[in-house]
Amino acid sequence: EGPMAAENPKRVPLRWSSPKIRKRAREECARIQALEKQTTSRFHLSVAAALDRMNISHINERRIGTWCIDIHITEPGLEHIIIEADGPTHYLHNSTVRNGPALLKHKALADLGWTIVSVPYFEWNECSNAATEMAFMQRALQEAVRRKENQLQQHQELLQQHQQQPH
Repeated sequence: EGPMAAENPKRVPLRWSSPKIRKRAREECARIQALEKQTTSRFHLSVAAALDRMNISHINERRIGTWCIDIHITEPGLEHIIIEADGPTHYLHNSTVRNGPALLKHKALADLGWTIVSVPYFEWNECSNAATEMAFMQRALQEAVRRKENQLQQHQELLQQHQQQPH
């Protein structure tokens, strides 16, 4: 055991000199992990900058339950929209297929009623200037609004069907 034990692939458990030290180490580890998870990438900042140029109000790095989301649109009428700047760590290695954690996050937030706009890094990288970035975001937001309208229409139809059934 000792400092080199951590490099051993057999995973030797750490031995703490006291439960108090173990608890403090865990708390510090959790604090550092939380800080690391809330870092804002240049990619994320460039997506937010496009929204700024479009005069669309938003909040960066907002918590919704246990999830830290990249951007929450706060523009009246668009408050149901969340933007996720999906960088390389959101995809399987050398792929454009989202990985499990990214899929879970998107599904969980959608199940809570949020409309998710995913901005894949490989599509964003094709934008050559501010104008193409704004056009990208305009299309993505319009599609999100259409999806929400379709979802609301489906819910209304289900409600009408339910009301027409004899009780």
